Amino acid sequence: MGEVVAGLLDRSDRPTVAIAADPQIRGLVAACAAAGVATPADLDLVSVNEIGADAWRRRHGVTAVTIDPQRMGRAAAGAMLRWIAGEPPADRIRVQAAAFQARTT
Repeated sequence: MGEVVAGLLDRSDRPTVAIAADPQIRGLVAACAAAGVATPADLDLVSVNEIGADAWRRRHGVTAVTIDPQRMGRAAAGAMLRWIAGEPPADRIRVQAAAFQARTT
């Protein structure tokens, strides 16, 4: 991850945020600390993760988008069961299956 951080910060169009899944965010936090990269001053970090794995991100102040796959699965299963019962599927189904928790990074 140290190479990833160095590569991001060496770019001429330097990003202001890195978004990654939970295991990679943990590596990015460690790589930033080792390289003296201040988060969020030098680089913001946002974790994309599933519900129930948030304690580490809270302790480290990592902003997170938390996805609840069970909500999406229930909505998809309900639509499928209605379709099997003869009700045509809707063009769109809206499901609030994610939450954003802003923290220090």
